[in-house]
Amino acid sequence: MFSDIRPAPKIDRDEYKEAERELRWQLLQAQFALQDRGRALLLVVSGIEGAGKGSVVQRLSEWLDPRGIRANTYWLPSDEEESRPHFWRFWRRLPPRGEIAVFLGSWYSGVLRDSIELPGGDGLQSAAERINFFEDMLSADGAFVVKLWLHLDKGDQRKQLEERAGKQQNPRVTDRPYEIHGHYDQHVAVADKLLDATSTDCSPWHIIDAKRRRHRELEAGRILLTAMQEELGNSARRPTAVPFTPATATTRLDELDLALSLDRSDYKKELKSLQSRLQDLAWQAYREGRSVVAVFEGWDAAGKGSAIRRVTGAIDPRLYHLVRIGAPTDEEHAHHYLWRFWRQIERDGRGTLFDRSWYGRVLVERVEGYATDAEWQ
Repeated sequence: MFSDIRPAPKIDRDEYKEAERELRWQLLQAQFALQDRGRALLLVVSGIEGAGKGSVVQRLSEWLDPRGIRANTYWLPSDEEESRPHFWRFWRRLPPRGEIAVFLGSWYSGVLRDSIELPGGDGLQSAAERINFFEDMLSADGAFVVKLWLHLDKGDQRKQLEERAGKQQNPRVTDRPYEIHGHYDQHVAVADKLLDATSTDCSPWHIIDAKRRRHRELEAGRILLTAMQEELGNSARRPTAVPFTPATATTRLDELDLALSLDRSDYKKELKSLQSRLQDLAWQAYREGRSVVAVFEGWDAAGKGSAIRRVTGAIDPRLYHLVRIGAPTDEEHAHHYLWRFWRQIERDGRGTLFDRSWYGRVLVERVEGYATDAEWQ
């Protein structure tokens, strides 16, 4: 993908100022229109170290209304983040409908870092598939992702990282410039593969020659503006219903024997044995750092509460968190429907128990009108 980069032209100060005024006004109008339409925008800013990613984010934040935009920076995972599933840290920062979230460092950063430090294997392709699935889920829910890659050639990057690039470039903001130690070619090769594998119809990559500050800022703003205008003009890009055919074959519920019963004394004896075993397993999972997610679903009055009490009664309360799911709040309704579940996931070694769950999308939410036909299907 990097072979087709358009070289950055030189832009003088007056030309930049004139273009900036018009671009800023257009960006603000597009931002307000997105707010009115309730469209969430995720802006991913990535690229070669020293390419000016931070200055681009700062400039875009100046051009947009700060009340509707939030910048998220990700360096190495914290202890809390590292003890949860990889995407947990990103799900928590997803923007509500009508707002913009900037990701400076994102779900791509760790993949690039790991592929440089531990080359080989099929990790890159697997990671790309997970990323595409994640972004497709966001798109299916009505959000859209704009991805910018800021690029430099080896010579310009070395000048930047050694702080010899002059006033037009950013001072170095990282103490881990992998490329300055001879990894530039490796980084570019890995990034080229990753960008090619994750540039999809719903969220393509936009590559910018970042050598000249004025060009990269204007180009980033124009790409963002074009994406926003296209999204506003694409009224059809909302969740659409897919063909849904009810199951005609025998289902799991059809196979359930509702006449089963158990003698009270046998029940107490077996329950005591199972609870003892469950307690041991919960502590074993804690020692091994293994998380557990348990979902309790079923008809009203089917005994979910009793079943949950039998389970939690056997486990040390320090080792689990019970989450009761009801109708979505206004805050939850403004986000992707999985957002409220992801943010509840406990750390390694602990359990998360859901009293109702994401299956409610096709059960309660479907019936009570919280999800349209297109959304639950």
